[in-house]
Amino acid sequence: MIKNIHEKLLESVQSMLIDTRVNLPFYGNFNLFINFKEDENIGTCAVNMTSKGMNFFYSSSFLNRLTQREINFITLHEDFHLLLNHPRRTITGQYDPKLSNIAQDMIINHIIVEDILPDFIDVPKDEEGKNMALFVPKEYEGNLIFEELYEWLRDKQEERQKNPNKNSGDSYGPYGKNPKSPGGTIDTHSLDSILDNLDKNSGQYLDVHITDEISEEQRESMVKDAIERLQSRGLTSSNVEKTLNKLRKKRKDYLSYIKRAISTLIFGTIKNKTIVRPNRRGIQGVKGVRKMKNRINVGLDTSGSMGGQGTFERVLSYVNRNDIEMNFMESDTEVKWVQNIKSAKKLQSIPIKGLGGTCLQPMIDHIVKHHNDCNSVILTDGETDRLDLSRVNGKVLIISVDKPCPIAKTNGRLKQITIEGREKD
Repeated sequence: MIKNIHEKLLESVQSMLIDTRVNLPFYGNFNLFINFKEDENIGTCAVNMTSKGMNFFYSSSFLNRLTQREINFITLHEDFHLLLNHPRRTITGQYDPKLSNIAQDMIINHIIVEDILPDFIDVPKDEEGKNMALFVPKEYEGNLIFEELYEWLRDKQEERQKNPNKNSGDSYGPYGKNPKSPGGTIDTHSLDSILDNLDKNSGQYLDVHITDEISEEQRESMVKDAIERLQSRGLTSSNVEKTLNKLRKKRKDYLSYIKRAISTLIFGTIKNKTIVRPNRRGIQGVKGVRKMKNRINVGLDTSGSMGGQGTFERVLSYVNRNDIEMNFMESDTEVKWVQNIKSAKKLQSIPIKGLGGTCLQPMIDHIVKHHNDCNSVILTDGETDRLDLSRVNGKVLIISVDKPCPIAKTNGRLKQITIEGREKD
């Protein structure tokens, strides 16, 4: 049984365990796996994982000024941090930790309000009586998926950096999306104020985010073991499973995610004029109507470990749209060849000549020397040399398997998407 714990935290856990009106025995029992530790230096609350288990740190002075229902909210918030698999996805995607903190907290708080009985929780308030928790912005129309929300926030951050002096009004108010009220709002900090203060508070509002002291594999194994033990005891109702599925997404729809990244990041920048079939209803000349054609670089790593990656075949098929022209190059330890591809038929006729080791810097250097006016998509297994992208002018999207490519220098316009290998399906 839990010992040496703040009385309000103990009350929260006991209510989850035994109060049938609350009906949260899964989370109550999950808290029995956690080591609760008082630490006034934390200031609020925080969780992490070490070789000794899962830890919940708290400041008693902080908890003393909160109501019981506010502490119930925080207890679940920290439980969800331990249960979710966002940390691994943050590292795999090489995302900014500060912006990741924001996205994680927004999703967690949204799920708490959406899935937990309102009689059990209240959003914690600061000393001025304002909600401390962040919520998904009301303008966000995407899915409640970490990567999607993060990318949306990053786009907003870039817009804010271009217009830092733009007056957006109040820094606090009905800026959050209320999951219990379709079309309704919930009071929280404005998105502009969150982004403006990102460097100051590292994206930490309700709690403090501290690092784990074990590997991501060990962390995942520890959480998975706890969940399976609670499932074997029949503590995962359909409602719990629904919530866990929101926190711990199954295999991601990578192709959809990649398509969105290619469309927003790569397409639509460099275009050449081409001629299409004349419009019979409004011919503008004998040679027909001119339209604009996108041109991009596509680099394929054909090292031995790249064999059989069907995802890449589908990516190439998507890239090769009628209005996309490719500078298509194949490389393992050196650039094998470069061809200008304008049709699916030509793409299908190209033989694969590589299947050696992987050294992609020659491909990067070739792009810099010959095709530096285009954005680039690179498909690789991630087992590459350390890449120097500092001289690349365009945006670069690297799609790799199981591990991101090591980067020595970046041009500041790089995005990496790392997909899981087929053996993990």
